[in-house]
Amino acid sequence: NIISCLITLAANTVFLVVYFRTRSLRNPHYFFLMLLAVTDISVGLISQPLLIARKFMEIYSVHDCVLWTAMRASVYYFSGISFLTITLVSIERWFAVCRPIKHRRDVTPKRMAVVAFIVWAVWFIFPVVRFALPKFYRAFGMLVGGIIVVIFVINTRLYLKIQRSVRDGKLRFSGKEQQKNYTKGEVNFKKEGRMARTVALLLVVMVLAYLPTAIGLTYKALRGVNTVYLFVFLPLADTLVLINSSFNPLFYCYRNANIRMAITKCMSSLNTSSVNCDSSFNNQATSKM
Repeated sequence: NIISCLITLAANTVFLVVYFRTRSLRNPHYFFLMLLAVTDISVGLISQPLLIARKFMEIYSVHDCVLWTAMRASVYYFSGISFLTITLVSIERWFAVCRPIKHRRDVTPKRMAVVAFIVWAVWFIFPVVRFALPKFYRAFGMLVGGIIVVIFVINTRLYLKIQRSVRDGKLRFSGKEQQKNYTKGEVNFKKEGRMARTVALLLVVMVLAYLPTAIGLTYKALRGVNTVYLFVFLPLADTLVLINSSFNPLFYCYRNANIRMAITKCMSSLNTSSVNCDSSFNNQATSKM
């Protein structure tokens, strides 16, 4: 978890710096990836340090209910936000491919920010209810497990619709016609297909990482808290969920050429500015001599 925490902070910080320094990335698709990076950084700054502190305290047989509650609440909150953000990415991709005119007209930065704020605010209710009403933890576990299943079904249906539209678009237009239409502001089916596959793969990896959490919550709702839940499901679920935050930025940077190019340009610009500063310093030193 310590190594994963460092990777999470470094990788997501690089992506955020590149996002805010590169104007070409400031579009609806990358906006939600930026929100995902913010969520993952929050995991690296809050959830993982709390989990690491909790594990160190367990080694020395020290238990702190406040620390445990804060750690569990942060894991519930940020893991849910990550899942919902991927869903927002899928919805935005569906609009871009299947409803391109409406996407260009209605999907604005202000509206995206409002939607993201509503999602973050509404999901905040769940960890609050979980710890404010501990008697209903079984119902909470079943509810969260059901939400995960529903979100997965929604994302799967959106991905299938996107792929169907991309396939139909490729069959309808040749390569030159696609390029001509793209220059007119229409859909680039090849590019959209790759972006849709990237989002789908992110979702699959996230589902695999969150699967022990869903199984653990269901087990807890049916059997209650016992040694199997505390020493099998809970450690595995926490570790996989938090490691997923370090995997996300590495994966979509690997899959997206635009992000890789933006990172390369930012790194080269930083190197150039560093060289310029060094040369100016040397010139000043030479003039003084």
